[in-house]
Amino acid sequence: MPEELIAALKAVAPSGRGRNKARVSVYADLDRLHLDGPAASVTLDTHDSEPPDAHPPDDGQLRIAQMPAGTWLAALRGVLPAAGTKQALPRLCTLHLHRDRGACLLAETTDRYRIHRVRIGQPDPAPVDLHLPADQTGTAAKILILAADPADPLQIIASPDRVTWRTATAQLAVSAIPDGLPDLEHFFEQATDADLHFRVDAGAMAQACTRADAVAERSQPIRLQVTPPAGTLTVTVDGAHDAPPRLALHLPITDVRGPA
Repeated sequence: MPEELIAALKAVAPSGRGRNKARVSVYADLDRLHLDGPAASVTLDTHDSEPPDAHPPDDGQLRIAQMPAGTWLAALRGVLPAAGTKQALPRLCTLHLHRDRGACLLAETTDRYRIHRVRIGQPDPAPVDLHLPADQTGTAAKILILAADPADPLQIIASPDRVTWRTATAQLAVSAIPDGLPDLEHFFEQATDADLHFRVDAGAMAQACTRADAVAERSQPIRLQVTPPAGTLTVTVDGAHDAPPRLALHLPITDVRGPA
């Protein structure tokens, strides 16, 4: 009842000389709050101080957790430093949110050399298994520090393609990696059975994929084309409606073996 309390304080506040030395008495009686001052006496009906849920999850959304914004930010400060930064190893560049049924939410990161884990909140019956890009999560955390008070209630809600952080004054969204992460083991198994083999610089390939991902629309496929005679691998983002490609990057390849 912040607005009612402010109005009551204004009503009982004295005016004129001596107002800075005047006293106001406040006492509670069951579900009422009484304010007695020189100018007036006011009684307020009280109710549960927990803030109402102004943003219930929509259909298809899952509420992951609800906690003070400061608790969530402290958890991120504890785990994000251990996230990987090499784009050639995408499995390590994520924040993993995991919760077994009836357990607490677990946030974890690793760069192969260390693992940081933090348990957050209270046990919950809803299981969670999500991966968020660590760099996006870090950027959102910096914005939340400026946009919300540490004591503000924070809701974390997941939808199929994003995770949303909500307070009374801010709403931030971080894209979720579909289906967790690519099954690299299955990819390697397929690669060993391929008819064409070649080598490409991992760093250059990672940079090309990052640029292509920044240019492509959501869910738009990126084409990879190998030209053995020219010794090139082309990463292409097609244009809309037969327009010229938005992006075409040519990477040199070596040790080409297989059909020309």
